[in-house]
Amino acid sequence: MDLLLRRFGLPDVLRLAILALDGSSVLGVLVVMIVCARRPHVVSQDGLWLRYGPFVIESA
Repeated sequence: MDLLLRRFGLPDVLRLAILALDGSSVLGVLVVMIVCARRPHVVSQDGLWLRYGPFVIESA
């Protein structure tokens, strides 16, 4: 990506901002993948809590 941005002659500040946004997007995707793979289900007196990815679903 950096080579493409340099090819178009973008200023360094704009290029670094795009690369930081790209890096944070990759990190966000990895976090969601890890949460989806783990999926801890919790059984308590109140009911069953099911996790679907980053979301919690309460089942009575």
